Amino acid sequence: MDETPVQFDMPYHYTLDVKGEQKITLKTKGGEKKNCTVVLCISMTGEKIKPFIIFKRKRIPKTKPNGDRFPISIVAAASPKGWMNTKLMKEWIDNAFSTRTGNIWRPPSLLILDTFAAHCDVKYLKKHNIHCLFIPGGLTPILQPLDKGINRPFKHYLKSYWNAFISMESKKMATIFQVSHWVKESWHSIESKIIVKSFYTCLKTVSGSTDDEEVSDSDDDQEEDNEEDGEEDGEDEIEIIEEENYVF
Repeated sequence: MDETPVQFDMPYHYTLDVKGEQKITLKTKGGEKKNCTVVLCISMTGEKIKPFIIFKRKRIPKTKPNGDRFPISIVAAASPKGWMNTKLMKEWIDNAFSTRTGNIWRPPSLLILDTFAAHCDVKYLKKHNIHCLFIPGGLTPILQPLDKGINRPFKHYLKSYWNAFISMESKKMATIFQVSHWVKESWHSIESKIIVKSFYTCLKTVSGSTDDEEVSDSDDDQEEDNEEDGEEDGEDEIEIIEEENYVF
């Protein structure tokens, strides 16, 4: 499980123009500073948990007069800062993580996550038969499967939808409903085999073996994710689960 920031405008960091041109304009809709947080979660079997999107606002509208609405395969939430907090972490467990395959009888599960303060309500997690394995600070780029091989292609698919949107003649910025549909389609495009390979690569890192075919996230995406996480909280004791046959 991991959070990643998503901007409403995603202009490229480079462009193409005539040599010697003094003024080069990048086309946007004015949403470069408007963003949301997308909570993603995957399993070793290749399953994708429904995305949990946190928008920076006081409340989430259910529908619009023109018929705009959120897709049923995502969960939308609101936060004044647009970041994860302890309350939203509980909502994520209840409305997203608990909908995973095979959770009817709440079998024991192992959740791998970083030590961001909002993640550390261990008592609530144990109430849902969820055991935690916290990744020490600074090691998420090499031990977090989402950072290792999922966030980068996910952002690539998101940008392709933004490119299609920016080519439209309308000058309006993307709405929260449009962004949620981009997230849904981009998440759907992530293949299960890439997820399994990301876990495999992290496990090989832990075991000390090497492989030329590593999947890795871009430095830019990792820096964005680290900024979104904020300061890490190392007060909670890291719990290592040794039992076998856990459902991720």
